[in-house]
Amino acid sequence: MTVHASPDSENGITPDVITLLNDVESHIVQYLRRPVDGDIMVCSDPDAPHPLTRYTHGAVVGDPFTVRLTAQGRYWSQYAYQFAHELCHVLTGHEEISRFDNNPNKWFIESLCELASLFTLRRMADLWQTRPPFPNWQDYARELHEYFEELVNRPTRQLPPGLTVAEWLRDKENLLREDAYRREDNAVVSLSLLNLFEAHPQGWNAVRYLPKSDSAFVDYLAEWYESVPADDKPFIGFLMGVFDVEQRSHPLP
Repeated sequence: MTVHASPDSENGITPDVITLLNDVESHIVQYLRRPVDGDIMVCSDPDAPHPLTRYTHGAVVGDPFTVRLTAQGRYWSQYAYQFAHELCHVLTGHEEISRFDNNPNKWFIESLCELASLFTLRRMADLWQTRPPFPNWQDYARELHEYFEELVNRPTRQLPPGLTVAEWLRDKENLLREDAYRREDNAVVSLSLLNLFEAHPQGWNAVRYLPKSDSAFVDYLAEWYESVPADDKPFIGFLMGVFDVEQRSHPLP
């Protein structure tokens, strides 16, 4: 998979931006056992209300996906944050899941995509201190780190004192099922999973097997466990434990 500027993109998608976005995707794609079956064409629209993945892909295997970003200038941290989120939508097969227009489990997909952004930002911030794409980009490592810290430390993204994410979700699940885009709540879920994905980044393979299901979340996780290949079952079993759902596999090594 390679990232390209869309032919109809305006001036925002420069060669430097393409270098940046290819770096972003490498932090997740390197762990995939099966490559993405198409390139990603990126366009820029700073006036658009939000980034978006356009699912024109699929008529022919290998057709490119198209991603619209709203970041501009040299705000590398915003480009990275937005693109990692949209890349996760590509991996989850969000197009097919979204055909169930009112799928009440979209909130979990949005939480995983927020997780992809946080996962990638921290990896880039660490790696760019010593191995940036270009030597003169090394100073941007600090910007990436500061942006990551600002996102993860927002008070609205923290669990209430004394609550586990499983306990918190019992009160929030119905609200999330009604509105998948409760961004601060999505981030609470993301932060609860960040350490797991950082310790076991092969878990990104599992997001490609999310069920197209409207089941309650406990059952949804069980369906996800059943849908993944054997190699991914230990990871999903461990993830289920984060939400106090009975594990279906041996603990991860």
